[in-house]
Amino acid sequence: MKPYYVASRLLHFLQTEHPDVFNEFMNTHPDMKKAYEMDDENHPYWDSEDCTYDLNDDLWDKMNDVAPEGEYFGGHPGNGASYGFWKSEDLNEAVTHAIHKYLR
Repeated sequence: MKPYYVASRLLHFLQTEHPDVFNEFMNTHPDMKKAYEMDDENHPYWDSEDCTYDLNDDLWDKMNDVAPEGEYFGGHPGNGASYGFWKSEDLNEAVTHAIHKYLR
């Protein structure tokens, strides 16, 4: 789950499917833009605190902004390592299951 691989895939998706959102995001995140354009997984930015914030907060928010109606972007409720767009009911079911498990 290296930041380079996650961010690269998400940015490529935005660039292809939502170019206006991609351009807006890249204009407000110049360090990520530079590292993405260099296409170097060893660029120091990918291991920085700035990257962690940009990826986990800002880029995640952008992905949720472009999520289809009734869906959210994030880890799959049953497998957090699978990122994508999921129906909101999936999240509600996962939360309910976790609460019930915790309360037992």
